[in-house]
Amino acid sequence: MILIIPLALHEPTRRTVLGLVNTYPVSAVINKLQQASIPSNDAACLKALGKRDVRFRRQGDFSEPKGCKVKSAVRLSSAGQVQFDNAPLLTCKMAMQLARFSEDELQSAARDVLGTTVKRVRHIGTYNCRSMRQFKGVLSQHAFANAIDVSAFELSNGDVINVARD
Repeated sequence: MILIIPLALHEPTRRTVLGLVNTYPVSAVINKLQQASIPSNDAACLKALGKRDVRFRRQGDFSEPKGCKVKSAVRLSSAGQVQFDNAPLLTCKMAMQLARFSEDELQSAARDVLGTTVKRVRHIGTYNCRSMRQFKGVLSQHAFANAIDVSAFELSNGDVINVARD
């Protein structure tokens, strides 16, 4: 699985993703991620997302009694030449970062390393109102539509890279 952290949370001088837990106090990481789950300017995000080469549908805001909530929800169908299975439900901010990652980093890496491009990203989930597995009682970023579990990449040459196996 791959955890994509919105670029606004990335500090270039720190190790990212798994290294964050070792670098920061766990509570600080969780607080930072939860605060980022609500974009400060939803209208600006939606406008910026609309200017990119992406296909998406607005889903609006919603919440659940357990404390899960999503503001500026969208379903992202594609970013540039990359299609997403089942149009993942994401916050606008997360959709923007996933679009940037897909168009800029992912395609560039695929060309450089594999000699082809990514056609489709398969995933096994985004929004899910649940706690983190390792921190019971603390809502997962899935509870705010700020996470996507990528399972595979389909390449333009027909190959498939499965995240769990390859």
